Amino acid sequence: MRWSVRSEAGERIIGPVSMGIRPGFPILGDGYQADVVANSHHLKLFAEVALLGYDAVVFDVNTNVRVSKESADNLDDAKEKAEQLAAAYLRHRGAVLPPAQWELNPQSRRPAAP
Repeated sequence: MRWSVRSEAGERIIGPVSMGIRPGFPILGDGYQADVVANSHHLKLFAEVALLGYDAVVFDVNTNVRVSKESADNLDDAKEKAEQLAAAYLRHRGAVLPPAQWELNPQSRRPAAP
């Protein structure tokens, strides 16, 4: 089901809402993830829908610690922020961030419930 907002006269004010993941409103946990390996550092980057908006998250797999989390305006902004945070973290560790290959996270690949 796709949602849109119409005026009293019936014309569409806001078009159908879609994030490009699946039609409809964003669901908590939807988003993208990327695995990045630089030297001996293995990071997971996340751009996801959170309770109060969108989050950019960087997780260090080697130490099993969330490195940083920051709010974003949308999923594209969250991807950019996650890459910037990961680049700064790796630069501090003496490594360079390779290009991130983003993919839909497992929840986003599921079809929406009817």
